[in-house]
Amino acid sequence: MDVMPTKEELDAAMLNLPPGAPKYSILSLKSGFHGRLFGALSTTRTNPLHKLDIPAFDWPAAEPPRYKYPLDANVEYNRDQDQASLADTRAKIE
Repeated sequence: MDVMPTKEELDAAMLNLPPGAPKYSILSLKSGFHGRLFGALSTTRTNPLHKLDIPAFDWPAAEPPRYKYPLDANVEYNRDQDQASLADTRAKIE
């Protein structure tokens, strides 16, 4: 069965507001390169020159784990990095 959008949804979509345009976002990782197309630039966090004068979405970015190498000599530190990154990610999702 086809469900047609309501007038309220259609009017709101033209203003980029709910209910026609829900407040969805993408969670990215800080210091990550995610691309150079418009939406991807909103999540890229590597070089400010790539984003200068480009309008972007206000989307969250979580802290990635920052490992120390060699891995076998830094197991506890790297595990703590994983836990901190997961906690930051969970907080941003909530």
